[in-house]
Amino acid sequence: MYGFKMADFSKKSQILAIYESVKGEKFCVWDETYPTMREIEEDLRTNNLFVLVNGEEVIGVCSIMPENEMDDFECWKQEGIEPCRIVIKKQYQGKGLAHRLICELERIGMERKAKSLHISAAKVNLPALKAYEKAGFTVTGEKEMYGSDYYLLEKLL
Repeated sequence: MYGFKMADFSKKSQILAIYESVKGEKFCVWDETYPTMREIEEDLRTNNLFVLVNGEEVIGVCSIMPENEMDDFECWKQEGIEPCRIVIKKQYQGKGLAHRLICELERIGMERKAKSLHISAAKVNLPALKAYEKAGFTVTGEKEMYGSDYYLLEKLL
């Protein structure tokens, strides 16, 4: 049975290994400069890093930006929180676990009194875009950021 919880410092190396494992893959725009241990430690320090676990094994990771970088974008219908760095360990992909993470992010958003979730997804990340669409997100804009083209997606809570 899979569990979802706030990450702790003991999971740092497992989280970094998952990030590293998808870098350079077909649908991933991450590179050696992002994400790194720096982002993991900052997310842990601000209590914004969450994991999906199978026993003690971290099989999924997601974060919430403590200060939303995308707040000023004019495409949003409602104020919201910004989930980011959503990833499922390779051997667990295709089992509906991204949807599970998204549902947990919705729950956290509601607990934090957010009116919506705002996600930027690289246009080349077709599996993520499919998961967000299935979870009820809509594309509200497009933006070139960090050297790639992104869709800006929103889900009202």
